[in-house]
Amino acid sequence: LNALQDNIKRKGKNAYYYAHSNSSETVKNYGGEPQKVERADPADLPSVKRKIRIPKYSWADGTKTVKVYIPTDFCEGGALEPSKFEVD
Repeated sequence: LNALQDNIKRKGKNAYYYAHSNSSETVKNYGGEPQKVERADPADLPSVKRKIRIPKYSWADGTKTVKVYIPTDFCEGGALEPSKFEVD
């Protein structure tokens, strides 16, 4: 017997390792055999909108408009594509 089995044999339900008393042979598998899940092609997945925090920005107040300047050094590739973002 190993130390775990010895502890369970001597102390029964009061053993520190009682929760580990089931051996792998006695554990029931209710779900059947595992099945491999196929990976999806990323191109087939729906696009996900993600929000990012813009830590630094500046703005200029014009007579009819307000311009917001956002540095692009935190963006992937260093550029913002207007078609890929929206402002709330």
